Amino acid sequence: MTELNEQVLRYQRTGEGLDQLLDLLSARVYAYPRSRGSRCEDDAGEFYLLCYPRLLRTLRRFREQGKPFEWYLQSVLRWQYLSYLRARRRRERRWSSGTLAVLWDPPLTEPEPRSDSPGLIREAAALFRLDAEGRVRRGERTRLLVWALKRVRQLGPGEVQGLAGLSGWPGDRLEQACARLREDLLPHERRLALLAGRRSSAYAELCLLEQELGREPDPGKRDRLAGRLERARRTLRRSQESIAGVRQAPSNRQIAAALGLPKGTVDTALFTLKRNTHVRAA
Repeated sequence: MTELNEQVLRYQRTGEGLDQLLDLLSARVYAYPRSRGSRCEDDAGEFYLLCYPRLLRTLRRFREQGKPFEWYLQSVLRWQYLSYLRARRRRERRWSSGTLAVLWDPPLTEPEPRSDSPGLIREAAALFRLDAEGRVRRGERTRLLVWALKRVRQLGPGEVQGLAGLSGWPGDRLEQACARLREDLLPHERRLALLAGRRSSAYAELCLLEQELGREPDPGKRDRLAGRLERARRTLRRSQESIAGVRQAPSNRQIAAALGLPKGTVDTALFTLKRNTHVRAA
């Protein structure tokens, strides 16, 4: 019986000598990747961090059945090292797929950041007729507000005050209407963020499976990978369709409630605005 085997059995009987055993086994664990041909110092450190917490369980589970503890330890380390290599390769593939630019691009329907640039004010001044005081004519003011509040997610504080000046509405009242509409849209924004995460995960999984399929020579495994690949494509397609279906603008009913107007007035304002825009374009 080897000295290490005796130390392990003595520890199991009496609970003594644990510190000495852990010191001895730690050195073997740290050196194991190098014995398997690894030339990367990071492998030794990462493998050690993986295995060290499990050494105590290894000591307790050993049973002498004609094989010494050294044999049992090598078997455990071999299995752990293979698991470590698979996890490392999977992590490296995920990292390489995660650097693809498409994963960092927001969904096309995600809102643009709010700004205080006068672009929207200039657009409004060009779209609606102004009176002698520089305000939108009285008959078009409701249309201006409805048109602007459909873009409430992009409106900055400076633009809200500019719209108040163009429409003749009190600035604080218009700010309150914008705040109410943004609060109404919060659930949709959270859903959009959730779906964007699912889309990126599905795309990363698709890239990984395509890489694995390209390297796999076994026909049976290739068939299984092809099935997983098709499921990943369906998941990606569904997530993209769901993102496209998320409402990004407040409804006519919400705008009407925020402005204190009948919903029919908002519907009519939008219909008239669209009709006039088409006539001008023609």
